[in-house]
Amino acid sequence: MARALELGRHAEVQRLCRARRHRRRPGLPARLLPGGGARARLPRAARRAGLFTPEQLSGRTGSRTVCSQAEEAELAALLAGGSATGLRRFVSRIVRAELEHPAATPQSLQAFLHSLVLSGHRWLERALEGTPAPGYAPLPEAGGQAEEEVYRRLAAVMERFHASLSESRGGYIPKAVAYIRDHLDDPNLSLQQAAAVVHLSPSHFGEVFKRETGQTYLEFVTGERMRRAAALLRESPAKVSEVAQRAGYEDIKYFGQLFKKYAGVTPSEYRQSVREGG
Repeated sequence: MARALELGRHAEVQRLCRARRHRRRPGLPARLLPGGGARARLPRAARRAGLFTPEQLSGRTGSRTVCSQAEEAELAALLAGGSATGLRRFVSRIVRAELEHPAATPQSLQAFLHSLVLSGHRWLERALEGTPAPGYAPLPEAGGQAEEEVYRRLAAVMERFHASLSESRGGYIPKAVAYIRDHLDDPNLSLQQAAAVVHLSPSHFGEVFKRETGQTYLEFVTGERMRRAAALLRESPAKVSEVAQRAGYEDIKYFGQLFKKYAGVTPSEYRQSVREGG
């Protein structure tokens, strides 16, 4: 009798488990059921492929619809650097994070992906000084291979930018040089700033700059500052301290050391020799 009761209880437990499974909404993974909260995720195969369906995202309230400034800056650096591998990793990380966001809806995801691709197109227009970017076609409705589509669009932007650079053979270097000369009085003038002006990564800009000018960035800037200082000493009555500041140096002693290395004499001696016609 006890054995029969035990078997009966076991059968009832199995029946209840089957009933609970059948009450789940068909076609949705358990973690996407209402109440899944922060644990709601897409099936592993879908996450790997960048696939999703409106049904899998139903019942959500919507996540962010635009990419952040930090993400735009990271994207710009990747596009300028020309690394297809880096771009693919970036897209994979960003898109999959949104796909798995517990609040994402087809509408919010569509708006976010649009924002990401449009950010790349706007960067290209700035980098090419107003030249229209490749025709921007709206992304297909949320669904399908979102990750691959976003990567394909941004890779086309990167390819267009670097093709333009190849055609100009370092044509952006004069623009960087002009910026440097206009900001020699800034003691914080950096390679990163000059690279940003021409929308290149600092490492890539440094390599191209040396190849095109025959000098490193620091050598070029120092030479330009010394020439400016010499001109001010010859042509103006400014004090040596003021000359140093206008040449981008806050430390007058350091400025004097650099100038003597450049001209062979101190700033005061150089000015005196000019006045004496030396």
